[in-house]
Amino acid sequence: MGLQGLTAMLTSNTLRLTRLDGFDDPFEGTLPHSQIVQMNQQFAAAVDPTEPIYRQRSRQAIDPRRRSISWREEMRQRREAQIRCAHASCWRHGTESDGMWRLYCANGGQGIAILTSFGQVVRELATTDAIVGAVEYRNYHEGRPFETEVDAFFHKRLGFAFEQELRVLIYNADAAYQHTKFIAGFTDLPPGKVEPFVFLPFRTESIANEIVVSPYASAHFEAELRALLDSLSPALSSKITYSELSERRYQRGV
Repeated sequence: MGLQGLTAMLTSNTLRLTRLDGFDDPFEGTLPHSQIVQMNQQFAAAVDPTEPIYRQRSRQAIDPRRRSISWREEMRQRREAQIRCAHASCWRHGTESDGMWRLYCANGGQGIAILTSFGQVVRELATTDAIVGAVEYRNYHEGRPFETEVDAFFHKRLGFAFEQELRVLIYNADAAYQHTKFIAGFTDLPPGKVEPFVFLPFRTESIANEIVVSPYASAHFEAELRALLDSLSPALSSKITYSELSERRYQRGV
């Protein structure tokens, strides 16, 4: 992150989570092929009088409130609504990655990373409704369907495995249900607006073991970082360290 993001965390004592449709990832929240096949089979069963699901779907189909859209379109809209009702903060576990520094530090690598542990983050968020877990990477053309609504938010395609993402997620199931009713036509009341960000109580000073400077950060950036921490959080100034990919780490014996 850059200095602006660090300043916001320190001055507000919060962790910002972004609504998932705000991420630059067209695959966010998508479903594996097996689940799509399963859903199509359920829809096919809905027109077979011998299937139990037929009675449920038939009652819904003749409900005068129901919108005149296909099941496929309705499920697409429901999925998009679920994505809009989920917010996440993305972290990384494992060893450093040159590619991640380049991707997530602006202006040629001017940024920092907060080094912490999974346990520290979980304890800090214990009083919230956040779900903290590692993202699993899988082949979406093979394998079993997801089992819960939030599974789609903790899985990604194998092509993203380099991220080694650990995610903090807030899922507003009530808001998703209201969207579902509106999409289906069972209410004329539009669902409430889901804000683009959610802010959780989060004491950065309590969870930060190191403030790691990007290997591409300039001396000017480092000076600005030190001045910022001296002003807002002197306790963190002593925790500034250099990336393992940085020559400065070894030149200064840090």
